[in-house]
Amino acid sequence: MEIKFPGRKKIDNYIEKTDPEAIQNALHEAQEIMYDAWDADDAINAIQLIKKALRKSPLCADAYSYYSHISGDSPLSKLAYLENAVYVGEKALEAPVSDFKGDCWSIIETRPYMRARACLAACLWDVGYYDKAILHYQEMLALNPNDNQGLRYILSSHYLDLEMINELKVLLVSYPDDSSPFFLYTTALLAFRDKSSSADAAAREAISGNHYIPVFLKGRTKLYENNQEYITAGGCDEAIEYVNNNLLAWIRTPGALDWLADINKSMNK
Repeated sequence: MEIKFPGRKKIDNYIEKTDPEAIQNALHEAQEIMYDAWDADDAINAIQLIKKALRKSPLCADAYSYYSHISGDSPLSKLAYLENAVYVGEKALEAPVSDFKGDCWSIIETRPYMRARACLAACLWDVGYYDKAILHYQEMLALNPNDNQGLRYILSSHYLDLEMINELKVLLVSYPDDSSPFFLYTTALLAFRDKSSSADAAAREAISGNHYIPVFLKGRTKLYENNQEYITAGGCDEAIEYVNNNLLAWIRTPGALDWLADINKSMNK
């Protein structure tokens, strides 16, 4: 079931001809409908609710974003309406996005914009527009340094994929209190590459946080994801998420997998 999203000309006409208060009221009603769409039992019902939300307001960015999540469209076909999702998300704000820098996400009205931009960045990466995707993630972290969306983990994987090691190291030290496996295992890998004396200790710290990852990495293959909305700290699902996004970097680092396996074995004696 397809949705024909409004183009930018129609969106701009709507903004130009509609009273600002009416725009915000309609947007609020559309957002309430989207909460029901997220809770819908199946895609058909969700899409019907998405259409209803768009009839209320063409500025409902979550309608575009969530459709991209459930539609099954190819990444390339998603690009056009995800770009519009970011566009309407920005237009829906009552001030320029730059005014919210540092506080995006903590201000609820900015969340549809941030969700839309995260969807667009992921889509750009899937299509192969790596530089554009990375720029979006970098700018989103500047808008919301607290990173409630966990974008730093995606960005760290992308930096590793592209061997942007200087940028990766800057990102890692930007969150010194982050004890997630996504940062700890990548820190250990970089220490191993650099032949650092801290490598073994870094590996032990990472393994203590999630002991499934060395085993899954040793399998040298990506794993089935269950697409849960949330992942369990220290759990299998967290390990799968890390391995699926960082496996290739470990494989192409000579000796890294055997080294990590040896550290893991020594900890299990």
